[in-house]
Amino acid sequence: MASDSPFRVNMEASSPVPSPQPPTETPGAKAPAPSPNQLTLPLLQSARARAATSASPLTSPSTSPFRSIDFTKVSKPCTNRPFYGQYELKGSELFRYFQELGMDERLDPKVKLERLNLPLDGNAPCFWASYQAYTAVITIHISHLMASIGSIKMMKWIRDNYGQEILDSPATQVPKSNPNGTAETTYTPLMSALFMSQTEAAIWLLNHGASPTVTNADGLTPFHLLASIGLPGESAEARIEALTKIACKLMDKSADLNVRCGSLRHRDDPEALRIKNRTALELAAGANTAYPKQALHLLATSFHRPEQGSLFREVNFVAMQNPIAADLLLQKMQERHLGAVKRQLRHEVIDEVEDGNQHMQMFIRILKKSPNAGVRLLELLMMEPLVSNPRRYPLPLYTELPNGLMATTYQPGNDQKRPEWEQKDPVPSWHRLFKKDLPADPLLHTNVYEVQIRALHLPGILNIQVLSTLSMVRHATTQLKIFGNVSVMAINVHMWEKCSPLHTFTVMTELLLLCCLIGIGIYPPPANMVLPRLVIESVLHANIMQDALHVVYGTIRCRQKVGLPGLKHVWWFESGHILRMVFLVFLLHANIPVETGVMKVLLATNIMIRCISIMSLLRTVASLGQLIIAVLHSFAPMKGMFIFMGIVFTTFSLVFLSFKDPERTDGFVVLYLYEALFLGDEEAAQTISGIDVAHQQTLDIGQEMFIGDDNEWILSFSVFVTILSTSIYSLVLLNLMVGMYTNYYDQMEPLAPLLFQQQRSKWALVTMLRPAWTIATKVRSDQRASWEALLLLTTASLLLYLFVILIEGPAALAALLLLALSQFYQAVLLYEVSKIDNSNDFLWVSYRTDFDEVVGQNTEQGELRQLRRDLQEARLSHSSELVEVRKELNKLAKELANILANV
Repeated sequence: MASDSPFRVNMEASSPVPSPQPPTETPGAKAPAPSPNQLTLPLLQSARARAATSASPLTSPSTSPFRSIDFTKVSKPCTNRPFYGQYELKGSELFRYFQELGMDERLDPKVKLERLNLPLDGNAPCFWASYQAYTAVITIHISHLMASIGSIKMMKWIRDNYGQEILDSPATQVPKSNPNGTAETTYTPLMSALFMSQTEAAIWLLNHGASPTVTNADGLTPFHLLASIGLPGESAEARIEALTKIACKLMDKSADLNVRCGSLRHRDDPEALRIKNRTALELAAGANTAYPKQALHLLATSFHRPEQGSLFREVNFVAMQNPIAADLLLQKMQERHLGAVKRQLRHEVIDEVEDGNQHMQMFIRILKKSPNAGVRLLELLMMEPLVSNPRRYPLPLYTELPNGLMATTYQPGNDQKRPEWEQKDPVPSWHRLFKKDLPADPLLHTNVYEVQIRALHLPGILNIQVLSTLSMVRHATTQLKIFGNVSVMAINVHMWEKCSPLHTFTVMTELLLLCCLIGIGIYPPPANMVLPRLVIESVLHANIMQDALHVVYGTIRCRQKVGLPGLKHVWWFESGHILRMVFLVFLLHANIPVETGVMKVLLATNIMIRCISIMSLLRTVASLGQLIIAVLHSFAPMKGMFIFMGIVFTTFSLVFLSFKDPERTDGFVVLYLYEALFLGDEEAAQTISGIDVAHQQTLDIGQEMFIGDDNEWILSFSVFVTILSTSIYSLVLLNLMVGMYTNYYDQMEPLAPLLFQQQRSKWALVTMLRPAWTIATKVRSDQRASWEALLLLTTASLLLYLFVILIEGPAALAALLLLALSQFYQAVLLYEVSKIDNSNDFLWVSYRTDFDEVVGQNTEQGELRQLRRDLQEARLSHSSELVEVRKELNKLAKELANILANV
């Protein structure tokens, strides 16, 4: 049965409380003996004694600020304000009296209630009231009402007189369809306080014995209620703080965040489907809850008790619902329990590895949804490795770093699946990468740095899915910052070291093709030299086949390994291959040398595309990459400016076309207008307007290029439009565009190192998607094959290719052999690194202790440069002011000297 009350609560080890019946006390009758629920406290006894010697407020209204109370009378409504703001209560007038006392802080309940002849039993009928819900009759205790209005003083009075157990009394409900049925327990006063966002009242109740683990028939706890509503009565500014107080207090009182709601098999309503079998965290993360998603960390067990939680799984779940909340959860964890979190994460990863490497799938999902949260996980997992003999064989504190930043290696763990720095004889070869013999002369320590050695306790981090996620991170500053993290940079540094030989080979093949294109058009071989022509044709054909192979195979492999749709993969990674391939196909039937105009244009286009392709490849080279990235990316924010300039240019083009001379074509006018506006060419302006008032063209070439139908109106208007357009472009738009580009370049320059790292991630991914990677992986996994087999295939392909060229065989056959040669040689280059994708090794990093400062300087260079520029401008302005002051002083000195001379 669906509940009509806000909560359906079931107290453990508690019996249902009967619905209130009309009071049966007889005035003056002897009170019955106290039951287990009846408390006779000294405070209540003294109040009874004073009441016996004075007039009762029931008969003497003048002694009370309120009207007389008849406990035997049941009224509806029995409160001045509806319960929960919507329900009319039916019960004793005592409810109205308590509500007025609770809402007026000036009134003292001890003074106002001592004269009332209240029952000794806190469960007496006068303390219960009922209201009609949609499908049930709900009966509540007066403590529910006090908790809902947040009256701590009244709840304190109830506790002092009737004991703290009464403050945990559950309400009851009876279905309207079965009024004689058994009453079912529902919510407690604590839940009433939470429902009405009475933060201080809820905390007071928890401090004074209210149960934080009470559940109802549906399995809802106070934490579930908090997760469902999120204290909507609190202001937006105070809501997070209030949630933090209550969540921490619930955990202090031993609440359990791992409790799930019931299965609710007897219900199929939407509310049941939303809450069944869910924890408080899962309930809060849903779309139909009012809980603020930036506070989801308060409902994670790992946040409160890292040793009991499962941080990896909780972050995974939160990231699926709210990426920002996942990042905030890890940030709070780092601030509260850094050491405990690291230990717990290490144990979680070991357990997940034993269960079938589920850790990596969870991490990839986190990284895709929330890159910042994923990198925070890597930061937490970047820990010092196990050192087997720290006294005799410690981790080195100083070493050489060839790149000046870090050194990396990828090694398997020990028997306990942990990275270990172990002393062996002989010393493992990879140890020499981190532990080097330093020169005795300190002057020779040019590449020696103080270092920290850490191991990323996440086996299998170097895989195609991680690289694909990193390469597709949005170009937002908040997300690009992850590439300045030690762990992410270590991934890129290691993959680049392994894939850079293939990058060099790719650049060389592009240069070879560019030379062939130049040979076709600029320096063609003589007609009697067949072999050079055959080589050029085979290179062109082989390049087209290789681009096609990379596009098709890369799309299929990306769909299988990464799950990226084909069109998205083509757009992100293969669009350059397709463009180069299409334009190169048009040259297949060109004669050598190229003679027709169309073919010359196609050749020039191909040469330009290949030069751009080489420049694109150079974006991953340390000496040029950051500069190229900064220059190219600075154009992107200026799209609006380019569109505006295009609109202005189109406007003036239409104006000039309207009064052009009949013999001039539209293209003639537009091109000369471009020269006049963008290049500032005076002669171009004179050619399309009457601005040549001195008739300079007549003196130079014997005629005026613009006649304007010999109409003074046209000539005068053309002069006006020319002056207006050139002034707008030369004085305003062009200078503004230069200033804007300079500003955007200054903003982009500190981000260029981060984009540079992302380009290296992208190149590593493209490498792993190539057929050569699969060839190398297959050969490496086959025990019958080896690296020598690949080298033999490469040599055989080369010899066969040379043989076909020498015998002047078909160009297509030579191209196929050249393609095979290229693929086998790439597989040779990738043989050592191809084991990475299928191994659960650990990434070791030796990096500078001042890594954060060095990387921080790179990312803050733009801001520092802007500050320097502002300071320089301020100095210049002050200098000019000082010059003026000196002039004034000199002038005054001369005047004073003249006055003194006259005297």
